[in-house]
Amino acid sequence: MKKALILDLDNTLYNWMDAYANSFREQTIFLCKSLDVKEDVILRDFKNIFKKYNSVEVPNAVYQLSIWNTCNLSEQESKYIQEKSLKIFLESWKKNIKLFPKVEEALNWARDLGFLIFAYSDAFAFWIDFRLSTLNIQKYFDNIFAMTDNKISDSDIVINSERHCEITFVDPSEMKPNTLILRRILDEYEIKKEHAYFVGDSKTKDIRTARQIGICDIWAKYGLKYKRENGRLLSRITPWKKGIGGVNELREKTIPTYTIQSFDEIMNIIAHTDKEF
Repeated sequence: MKKALILDLDNTLYNWMDAYANSFREQTIFLCKSLDVKEDVILRDFKNIFKKYNSVEVPNAVYQLSIWNTCNLSEQESKYIQEKSLKIFLESWKKNIKLFPKVEEALNWARDLGFLIFAYSDAFAFWIDFRLSTLNIQKYFDNIFAMTDNKISDSDIVINSERHCEITFVDPSEMKPNTLILRRILDEYEIKKEHAYFVGDSKTKDIRTARQIGICDIWAKYGLKYKRENGRLLSRITPWKKGIGGVNELREKTIPTYTIQSFDEIMNIIAHTDKEF
């Protein structure tokens, strides 16, 4: 009997909020010092870029800032600062991103039981590849679904990057809470709904999507925990009208079937709901 574990990634397997905010802060501090400008100026400039792409993860955002038109630097000087700031961001990402406790233990457990494991993220494929390869957990997945890089494909980083993960591109119109990808997984891999589990930190997207097609939903509530100063920073640059997810997720009226405070709690849930145990 085929069984599936379908996983959101950001703030479900690892702490995206703190990792991103800390990395972005280091980049911003460097830019402020190098250009002798106030933080508010840099943040407003970044926010305009993020709004254009409807994402805070734009690989070459620093190159697109309007400040380069007014900073009175030579092209060579500007290029040096741009490249240095991007290097700071990427190196900080690798240093800051960490799996939540016991994630690998639970993934190994599911693998040993014969589960097919899928990743389903609304982040760009480039960044999913970057994160999973940095954490060295791409090996656990039978398929990884992530948003196509079309919007950010003009970035040299995306064009020249070496792919570490096999990723199936998802068009923005197919992203959660659209159920198309979940149905595709069930159909292509011949998995019955009662043998599928979907784990995610967003009630508005992950839980709602799972419930629409009747597979077991598990809310990773721990994914809403992040440092307050990081939440404040992200709220200043986010292009989304509703801001960052924490407060909105707590107010969301969708009621999860299961709520977990640690990823490894999925083992108990599956053990108590799977008739084969």
